[in-house]
Amino acid sequence: MEIRFFEKQNQVLLREAANLLAEAFPHCYGDCTAEDMEEYLEDERILLMAVEDGHLAGLVGAMPQYDCAWELHPLAVRKTCQHRGLARCLSARWRRNVHREVCLPSILERMMNFGRQALAGRIYLRIPTIKSRTLKI
Repeated sequence: MEIRFFEKQNQVLLREAANLLAEAFPHCYGDCTAEDMEEYLEDERILLMAVEDGHLAGLVGAMPQYDCAWELHPLAVRKTCQHRGLARCLSARWRRNVHREVCLPSILERMMNFGRQALAGRIYLRIPTIKSRTLKI
């Protein structure tokens, strides 16, 4: 099983993802198509996939909400792959990617823009993927 960023140009995986969403959420995505998947593949979003034996086993996405937070949406695991901890693995990888790619750079940028004097010399950031670190400003 491998978890990686979704391959936007892979039409087979796009169809499998659309089928997975329709299977997991029939009331919302019952008629989901590969074209509908384009919404989840927009540049400002993050979409990760779990692949097993060349086929999609699960996916997790992130989208910006309210100009201040990221929403985990969607999270789905194929029925034949459930009860193996895959949703937990996808969620953990999602969290690491959002922190690394989005949250940490934006926090650091805001800290730099805020001003050195107001920060009292040290900021403590707790990031789940790495040990807590002290940043000296």
